[in-house]
Amino acid sequence: MAAGDRPCRVASPLALQHFDCALGVRLGSAETPVLDRVMARIFHDANSAAERVKARQARLRPVGDDPDRRACQTLTPAARRSASYPSGSAAVATAYGEAFAALEPDRAEAVRRIGHEIGVSRLVCAMHYPTDVAVGEQIGRDVAARAVATPAFNADMAAARAELAAARRSGLTNPGCAAERAALAIPLP
Repeated sequence: MAAGDRPCRVASPLALQHFDCALGVRLGSAETPVLDRVMARIFHDANSAAERVKARQARLRPVGDDPDRRACQTLTPAARRSASYPSGSAAVATAYGEAFAALEPDRAEAVRRIGHEIGVSRLVCAMHYPTDVAVGEQIGRDVAARAVATPAFNADMAAARAELAAARRSGLTNPGCAAERAALAIPLP
């Protein structure tokens, strides 16, 4: 796969690195077992919720509606014809953003923006329609709100915050942060 064909991955723990710049850390270089466990639960819950809705819908992806339309990732014929509504990627990314906002309230705006931008990337890549992303984002917010209210999440918050603080103290940051800042500064048409 060429670099431009790589889709945005939302399965943790690798997906958490999308939030490195917003958090001021390099998660891929840090030991974060509690954070990884919390976000794996968030992924499972958000993805499952989106898939339950998707199973009842029959809307094709934009690349499925128009066979000549190019996507930003390599697709099998089955993936091209798969359901678009709602965006599971937007649901998961938004849920991650909300969970990080609960863990790091001083960085809430930045992490929520990254969650949203992952959803926008699915529009740009012709994988979803705007309503797919909007509904996916709402699912993500709902899932995160329920998760944040659970005793299990609250029990893990202090340890996850400590892991993030330790990662930040290491001084390692993602080398892609300058490029990310430049890309996020460009308004979409």
